[in-house]
Amino acid sequence: MSTEAYERGFIDGMQKQMQSSVDKAVNAMSKREWVGLTLDEKKEYLAQDFGGSRADAMDWAEQRLKEKNA
Repeated sequence: MSTEAYERGFIDGMQKQMQSSVDKAVNAMSKREWVGLTLDEKKEYLAQDFGGSRADAMDWAEQRLKEKNA
């Protein structure tokens, strides 16, 4: 077997293994169910004083959702 054929086979094998790993990760992510805010978290949100800043209010909600869906 030539060095070139060996290297090509090695690279093809590594690519196949990497694609398999990526496929598994994507499939696992797509099966996860979205987790929203609980009633208590919604009440906590409404009780917050964001000083009229909509950006701060959105940041609060976004952070909670990121934590729950990580």
